[in-house]
Amino acid sequence: MFYHRKPDENTLFFQIETESGKQLSLTPLHLLPFGNCSEMEYGELDSDKIERWLQKSRFAHKARVDDCVFTVTQQRNKGVKVNVERIRKIGRRYSRGIYRQLSIINI
Repeated sequence: MFYHRKPDENTLFFQIETESGKQLSLTPLHLLPFGNCSEMEYGELDSDKIERWLQKSRFAHKARVDDCVFTVTQQRNKGVKVNVERIRKIGRRYSRGIYRQLSIINI
């Protein structure tokens, strides 16, 4: 189910690339947890710290080169690991189609 579905609309996307080469494409108003690398890397990276950074998410268009973002790495037989990575490049491009999925949680 989609909250917003416009397959023929040309939309501006920000292309964020990290130091390890991971790439993320998102609209300027997409909320993204990013910030000062030393603050994000300080101390243990546990679920509480990640949640605090998620609560401080800001619009993607405010991210800058040398800010840091969270990335995920698949580990052999251990699940996933959350990492803090520096943004090395930010580009912009127009792409056709924009979709916003509607998430429903049953509690």
